[in-house]
Amino acid sequence: MNHKTTILPLAMAAAVALAACSGPKPEQLTSCTENPVAKEFLETASYPDGDYSESAMPGFDTLKTAFRKDQPSPITVRWNAPKTPLKDVRLVVSCGKKLADTLFCIPVDPGADSALVYNLVPGKECAFRVCGLDGKGKEVVLSRGTLQAEGPLRMIYTDALNNVRDLGGWKTADGKTIRYGLIFRGGQLNRQTPPSERDIDLFKRVLGIRNDVDLRWDSELDGGTPDDPSDDLYFTPLGEGVEYVHMPVNLYALGQADTTQWNNRFGTEVELTRGHFVVKTQIYERMYRGYTIESMNRNMLVWDASVTWKILKNKAKLTLEVDDILNNKDHKYYSQTAYQQTTSWSDFRHHYASLTFTYHLDAKQKE
Repeated sequence: MNHKTTILPLAMAAAVALAACSGPKPEQLTSCTENPVAKEFLETASYPDGDYSESAMPGFDTLKTAFRKDQPSPITVRWNAPKTPLKDVRLVVSCGKKLADTLFCIPVDPGADSALVYNLVPGKECAFRVCGLDGKGKEVVLSRGTLQAEGPLRMIYTDALNNVRDLGGWKTADGKTIRYGLIFRGGQLNRQTPPSERDIDLFKRVLGIRNDVDLRWDSELDGGTPDDPSDDLYFTPLGEGVEYVHMPVNLYALGQADTTQWNNRFGTEVELTRGHFVVKTQIYERMYRGYTIESMNRNMLVWDASVTWKILKNKAKLTLEVDDILNNKDHKYYSQTAYQQTTSWSDFRHHYASLTFTYHLDAKQKE
């Protein structure tokens, strides 16, 4: 059977009043709308030592999806297409307490038998119905019931913009949860990637966005003057009713201080040969600076030593090596996942001794 599907981002919608109607048995549709790739990344990605200089996203392309990895999974509403095509077929969604509250009426292809619904608030039940008009102008209900999105991650479906997410559902540092619809994040909202009319309607009317906060660094901006309305440094493409605020943030320096991060080491190395024995030792200081995590700004005095005994007419050697004699070397690992915002610390000791034997099959030097 061939299916025609209509994509419904709940944006270009007109409020209408619905009268009570009879029709098919109500359905209860519940579906997880989290993108599996984004979910995996947000739950497991980490940045060692708070180093945000490179994104961890390239390592999370293991799962394949039938849609973009920065967009949510849809909820599919299905119905039996009528034998006689209807006119003015539409899917109506209401997420208010009453059927007539916050009503969305979205056109559907008359030949379609399913529609994809996006941008619902997780855990909030919404009423829906699919209806159209027959040849006599009488309303015919094809499907009706309730919709509910599951999964705390709320990604937003848009036409033109990338990686738009509702920060609701995220945990704060004190263990509380951010409510949905309070703050959204997304890719560049500028003239290089202008939002469609449906995107603008989605942001302003459906999501209720009133402030466009631009976090781009100065080097990322196009530049210009306040007199140029096309310049994205001083204006928001969302238009009237949305205030533009430029608040530059260096996103890849969140784990660092305002100073330059640097890791240096200096010291001395001595090698002494006496007969068949070679003694090596090195003492050096490791210095770490520029981290906001104070315990990572530290010095480490490290002492390594080894002694080698050449035997069998220099064809073989036996080496005893002791690493980190003072047992000062350690590694502090800072991890903060993007979704859970948790941190973990691990210390690794590198104090050890090793004994190695090396034999050269051909010890003669070739000219």
